[in-house]
Amino acid sequence: MGTWWLLLSLMLSFSSGSVRLPPAQIGNELKCKACSILAQGVSRVLAEERARPNQDYNLGNRIIKWDGSEAMAMAVLQPQCAYFERYQLQMHVRGAPNRALDEQKELIQRSMRNWCEITLEEHEDAMSSQMFKLADPAEFERWLCHEFLKLCGRATGFSSSEAVLKKTDPNDNTEL
Repeated sequence: MGTWWLLLSLMLSFSSGSVRLPPAQIGNELKCKACSILAQGVSRVLAEERARPNQDYNLGNRIIKWDGSEAMAMAVLQPQCAYFERYQLQMHVRGAPNRALDEQKELIQRSMRNWCEITLEEHEDAMSSQMFKLADPAEFERWLCHEFLKLCGRATGFSSSEAVLKKTDPNDNTEL
């Protein structure tokens, strides 16, 4: 696979600029953002896998469908957590860049990756099943982050809408 340069924009509303986050212990707002990023990544890779031609397997007189298979689910889910270390984080407090958080970007990225790995380990079967059932990729994010994990939405007060994956080079059409 090629490389996509993605820009991860996280607009965090911390009350102070001195936030220390040990790996694997991130706050609920950051979990909401990480969930949104995970869901967007799953939706993107799923769409790419579905767009690739001739993915079905022919076993003699039997055809095994790629779309919806366990192998396809693994191809979509397995690389997601490693992507967290490739993202460029823009850390903001109340809409302004924050130097204290910028200094902790690597720690925050490792923490987000740890959260991702734990989440996939615990919920892989449910995520695999649901990603094939939902037609619209935006529905997967709503299902995962708002309904299933309950990290975002009215009940939590956190919004996933500001965590957006963007291509930094519009001419780059390669995959992650």
